[in-house]
Amino acid sequence: MRSFCAAVLVLLFATASPVWAQSPPPPALPTATIAGRVLDQSTGLAIAGARVDSIGPSAQSATTDVNGNFSLASLKLGTYHLAIARQGYQSAISDNVTLLTQGENALVTLVLVAQRTGATNLREIGHTSTRASQSLQRSSVMYQSVSAETMQNLGFFRASDYLQTLPQINLAAGTSGGSDTPSPGDDQYLDFRGIGNLETTTLLDGHPIGAGLNRGKNFGYNWESSPTFALRDIVVTYGSGLSGLSPWSALGGVANMQTFDPTPKNQVNVTQGYGTFSKLATTVSATGQLGWHFGYALAYGTQGIDGPYGGNVSFYQPASAYDQAAPVGSKVYNLGIYPYGTGVANRGAMAKFVYSFGDPAHPSHLTASTVWSAYWDDKTGNGDQDFLPYNTALAMGQSLLASYSPGKPTKPPYTVTNLPNCPKGEFLGFSLNGNPYGFGPNGLPDGGPHCVTPQQYAGFAGGWQGAGTTWQAFHQSQYDLKFDTPTRTGQVVVDTYTNNWFQLYDRTWELPWNRASSVASSSSGLGSGYGPNPYWTSPAVATTGTSITDEIYGRQSDFGIGQAFNNYAYNLQTIGTPASTPIVNDMYSYLQYVYHPQEQPYSIYLNAAEVYASVSNSWAFNPRLALVYNLTHNDVFRVAGGSAVTQPYASQVFTPASLVAPGSLPGNINCTGLTIIGTVGNPTLKPERADDVDVSYGHRFGEDSQIQLEAYSENVNAKIFAEPINVNTLPPGFINTAPYQTVVNSQCGGKPGTGELGVNSQRNIGRLLAQGLDVQGRQRVNRNLFFDYGYSIETSVLKSADTLLLQNNPTYILGAQLPGVPAHKWQVSADGQVGRGVDLRLTQYYVGLNNPKNTTAYNYGEFTASAPVPGGRFNVSITNVWNQYFQWNGLIGYGVPLALNNYATKAQYAPYVGAGATESYGIPPRQIYFAYTYSFKSL
Repeated sequence: MRSFCAAVLVLLFATASPVWAQSPPPPALPTATIAGRVLDQSTGLAIAGARVDSIGPSAQSATTDVNGNFSLASLKLGTYHLAIARQGYQSAISDNVTLLTQGENALVTLVLVAQRTGATNLREIGHTSTRASQSLQRSSVMYQSVSAETMQNLGFFRASDYLQTLPQINLAAGTSGGSDTPSPGDDQYLDFRGIGNLETTTLLDGHPIGAGLNRGKNFGYNWESSPTFALRDIVVTYGSGLSGLSPWSALGGVANMQTFDPTPKNQVNVTQGYGTFSKLATTVSATGQLGWHFGYALAYGTQGIDGPYGGNVSFYQPASAYDQAAPVGSKVYNLGIYPYGTGVANRGAMAKFVYSFGDPAHPSHLTASTVWSAYWDDKTGNGDQDFLPYNTALAMGQSLLASYSPGKPTKPPYTVTNLPNCPKGEFLGFSLNGNPYGFGPNGLPDGGPHCVTPQQYAGFAGGWQGAGTTWQAFHQSQYDLKFDTPTRTGQVVVDTYTNNWFQLYDRTWELPWNRASSVASSSSGLGSGYGPNPYWTSPAVATTGTSITDEIYGRQSDFGIGQAFNNYAYNLQTIGTPASTPIVNDMYSYLQYVYHPQEQPYSIYLNAAEVYASVSNSWAFNPRLALVYNLTHNDVFRVAGGSAVTQPYASQVFTPASLVAPGSLPGNINCTGLTIIGTVGNPTLKPERADDVDVSYGHRFGEDSQIQLEAYSENVNAKIFAEPINVNTLPPGFINTAPYQTVVNSQCGGKPGTGELGVNSQRNIGRLLAQGLDVQGRQRVNRNLFFDYGYSIETSVLKSADTLLLQNNPTYILGAQLPGVPAHKWQVSADGQVGRGVDLRLTQYYVGLNNPKNTTAYNYGEFTASAPVPGGRFNVSITNVWNQYFQWNGLIGYGVPLALNNYATKAQYAPYVGAGATESYGIPPRQIYFAYTYSFKSL
């Protein structure tokens, strides 16, 4: 009985326990989905095999299919960022995506930028919008984007060292050829499409910096100072017209240096690099979030290099010798010996803080940032290591002999004011400062000959052409405060900034000293001329501006308007000339309209700005209209047209007159043409205007294998050139010409049409046609190997100019390519992954004839290897892999001769020293650079 009762109790318990122990299941948490496409930012074509990870309340991953589609399902409600990565592309983080309701399906369009310098993605610092109209904005224009991090890993000291490898970008060249020197510390000005460096705009986080400066023949931003450690990337937009909701345009192109932003996850990266010529580089960066309210991005970097002639190396410099003919080892000879330096050092920092407030789903942001850099380089080697070869010096000596005519007979003792007549086959020699051979700075004989043969002259004058101790320093800084807040239909952004750009080029102790003009007195032992011949120049500009934009988002179209104002305060100082401190400003009213119907395969982009510039007191309308049409999911066609103006620089308009003394005119008067009395700005200058049309076609073969063909034609009118102008074209009273006219009339007789006065200045006198074709593509062989390739044809032809310009610049030929603009460039890269994440990349570059190095067509290689190591990544880069075209020195007269126009004289066709003669520059030798980056993530 007891057993039966126990069995019943067990049975009752077994059947009842599910009811007693089991509670109702908790309600399922609401979830939603983020779906969309990943596209190539340049072409708008789909990218297959891209990994998309959610960063937020739920961690999900997906890989895009052959059409670039992905879906992240079962995500908890909340705010997310998306991390996107694909080999061969720069990794990126998206804008935030907020999921608010159960079952919501948020649709996004994400883009990636093709990575042309290897896959070393350590920092997730790229950025992509989630809106198609914004993320694909750049697909409506011709552009290139370069990751700053990969430039660092390659060991590039200046961003421009890499930018000049891109199609349609070269270092600016003058009328006598290029200046692409191998020196690690020489000036660099960029020229887009061969239109000129005046027509190139440089931005820092979308703000103009270093705008409107000039030094010598160069204009614009000096990319000598272009460190990369605070940058996310550099975006280059080609052509005229505008792109995006921004007022900035240029005739040739715009280069925007973008600093990196806070990331959703905390990460710290420390990179240490070491390379050839004692190159050292250290960078530290930190980005992340402290709660949802506060985001930060910090960076600091320093780098330096000794260069080819670092240390305590001293050379005899004939160009700086007081008397090139002085006996070797004498005191006067030794004045031309001094240390030869090529060292470079720079450092900089960036800090950006973002405070988020308001509705967490649609927050407002207040962003404060600052970035600065200081740069110094030793230009004692004259920057480009000028060297006068024997043959060039001999040709110069022969030319001097041919033009030598003995004066009245003289008798010894010979002095600096009583020079001998030279016998047949010899001529009087002079150093570069005008000092006659055979005399020291005190005016007394130093034992050297006065008369020399061309062969002797070549022996004395040939060699290094430095000019004494020289250095230059750069400093740039920017402070920015930006506020953005969402509206019911879009967002409003207010941005204000101020930046400063400063350069000091110093040759206070320039050699040789002033030439001797008298004999030393018995009391002092010194003659006139015993003293320095200083030179320095210091251009600077402080820019301050503000802008406000209002964007409205719609289902099929987006619209935005904006206003901007900028003020430019210049301080241009050069020893021996009047200081120039003009202040100019400009104002912009601009708009953007994007029509992107989801059910249609096309989109239309309109950008326009109405611009007022006080420098020329003129208004201009800068529009750009683009159509992007997806013929199929693998084919895209684009056509765009734009128009824009470039204002003259304030220095070209407001430079005070620097005139010669009226008493110095006799002997330099031109009674049948213009007698030049000095230099001055031209207040009658007008803006240049360009109109261009761009057409492109892109095709995807599969996965991320694709090709894009782009063609452009750009017409530039009223182009500004340096040229002597008649003083009568200047406003009345702009220059007091009466003392000069009196002197000229006394010699020319004052007849009508004779004895006109002129000044060296600028004029709107030319028309230029720039045309080109670019082919860019990627071919993937398999999962771990792909090839990048590019080929460009670039023409920049002078279509019209006045006779005076052609006479003063015999290398300008109507209907012919301008000097320094290579017609052909190509590059091809093989990128492969081996083992566990080891990336190898080999790139070969080719630059055609008429290049800024003044050489024949040349090519060179570049190799990079990147491997994961504990805690980070190790990189090795080798530049000029095959050690091709190695040449440190700039060989004067040894460059490819330039063609001359019909105004060139017979003498100007002489080899080595004619108007078409150029200085040949080479490529630095093979250099190796190692960099190790240690990464702390998710701190």
